Amino acid sequence: MEIVNQLSSIETYIDAVLLLQNEGAISVDQARELHGFGLLPGKDKEKLVGVPFIILEYEFKIGRDNSNFVECAIVTTHNAKYLMRDSSKGIYVQLRNLYDERLAAEHPHPTLGYPVRKGLTFQDYDYVAGDGISTKSRTYYLS
Repeated sequence: MEIVNQLSSIETYIDAVLLLQNEGAISVDQARELHGFGLLPGKDKEKLVGVPFIILEYEFKIGRDNSNFVECAIVTTHNAKYLMRDSSKGIYVQLRNLYDERLAAEHPHPTLGYPVRKGLTFQDYDYVAGDGISTKSRTYYLS
């Protein structure tokens, strides 16, 4: 279907983004960015401690270094929109377990919608690398 035939139905910016996404002209990641979801750097997860938010959608991905991570499109109670990524034993594992539970229950949309009523919590620990050097680290959890 040609986009030209659908131009009269576009009334808003959101309509345009959805049309391009539905036609395969832009990726899901590009559509999220166009909808105003900015990437939340890992060190900025502190902004979400104790701040309720909802996960609209999450997706498991593989990074350039072949590491597994989860990417979540979230909206906070302060109306901030972020793409939050996590590869730790905290959020990543929690969402992997949720996904597995939803699949087992035959949930129709296992990666959509999850309220995080109390925001993030965290646990600090000492990480010891292979060379024996210890550094402070933090794991975040959904609460």
